[in-house]
Amino acid sequence: DIFGDAVNIASRLQALAPPAGIFVSESVHRNISNKNDIRSEFIRVENLRNVKDPVPIYNIHSAKEGKTQTVGGKPLLKSILPDFDCDIYVSYRFNDNKYDGWVTEFVDKLTQELSATLKDKLSIYFDKNPEEDRKPFYAENSLIPRQMRSLIFIPIISQTYCDTNSLVWNEEFKGFQTGAKTDQFGPNIKLAAGNAASRIIPVKIHDIDPDDIKLLETELSGGMRSIDFIYREDGVNRPLHPGDDEKFATPLRPLYRNQVNKLANIVKDIISGIKLLEKGGTEDRVAYQPPRDRLCPRFSPRPFLRPSKYR
Repeated sequence: DIFGDAVNIASRLQALAPPAGIFVSESVHRNISNKNDIRSEFIRVENLRNVKDPVPIYNIHSAKEGKTQTVGGKPLLKSILPDFDCDIYVSYRFNDNKYDGWVTEFVDKLTQELSATLKDKLSIYFDKNPEEDRKPFYAENSLIPRQMRSLIFIPIISQTYCDTNSLVWNEEFKGFQTGAKTDQFGPNIKLAAGNAASRIIPVKIHDIDPDDIKLLETELSGGMRSIDFIYREDGVNRPLHPGDDEKFATPLRPLYRNQVNKLANIVKDIISGIKLLEKGGTEDRVAYQPPRDRLCPRFSPRPFLRPSKYR
């Protein structure tokens, strides 16, 4: 005798969940986010039958359990191409998400933006465990661990990301680079406009040290063209949040929503290029980084004008 979206959503999620698994909606995820004995993991956004809006889906598991990365030897997420485990891999340092859940919120917003930008339903993977607890992926019927194969790699560049001693740097960042050089697409993708773009799209949430910039540019073999989510204010070096869009805007502070939209558009261009290659495109891939005005807004600060009585 109970009706409405809550019942429809619960019924649809129950059908989607893997055996012995628990899927919940975003509202349940928010209600349990502060429970230490329950952990939730974002899976994907799904259009459910008889439910008007797309529903973000989360997987529930006990905090005492290891992260459920696979079901029956296969990843929970699925790529649009059969040779890959997911479409987008988000790499970050654990403390950048532990403080205020920035990475989790970013993945949610990007997923929603992608669903309104691409016809394909792209999967986004990020491991919510601390670096030392992140487990390698095991292919079905294999005892040999390997990196998860993704079409696009998004490193969240923070003040601590460029640590050459960290597992994130060595196993995720450099691991993707190694895999991209040997897979069928290569590290750069030819775009429809004739340019090419790297499959690594840095997202920067802090202004970083010059040595870290140099290290990144050396690894990327060129200038770092990042999409910046940085709150611009004197003496402040923190990530930009969606709530900051409601505050008084300044010429030096980009809007969070605009930055997410730019990232989604670049992902769309790269995916289109990958699909073109998958169909048999043979154009040479040339290393290229999108122009900065494509990633970050250009500002024209207004000149200071004195009152007329002082002229």
